[in-house]
Amino acid sequence: MADLFWIKILCPAWSFLVNCGYWLVNFKNLGTTKKKKKKYYTDIKGLADVKKCLCKVKWKKDNLKDWRPWVITMIHKKFVDDCDGAAVLANFLFSILGVKGRILSLRGKTGHAIYLSNARQFMTDNSIILSGFFSDADILDHFKGRYTKIIR
Repeated sequence: MADLFWIKILCPAWSFLVNCGYWLVNFKNLGTTKKKKKKYYTDIKGLADVKKCLCKVKWKKDNLKDWRPWVITMIHKKFVDDCDGAAVLANFLFSILGVKGRILSLRGKTGHAIYLSNARQFMTDNSIILSGFFSDADILDHFKGRYTKIIR
């Protein structure tokens, strides 16, 4: 129950505050970063482009309590973040292709965020894109027992 409360209520509120604080400090770069984000709508034409962009993600542990960056924050940070940032970026990139999906939170002794398309044909694990059909059992099996619960 605590995981669900964190994922559904506290983390979104905390993420909003952290993102706002980030842009308060980096406000002078907002216009340039918004232009960079807009360019993705013409640059992303297929799955290969999504893969190329996701490969730029460099994993870094959150300094603050776990939070999810906005896409524009990820772009400005030059794709340096943890699994939450990678999942947010994947969701954005796939949406450009018209592939709708969502971010799932996997829970066990630790937590992990992944992107899963609504048709369950694409799943991302940080900068890796997997194709196929992913049932809940397949998702948990992929992580070899590290996670026992999926929160949507």
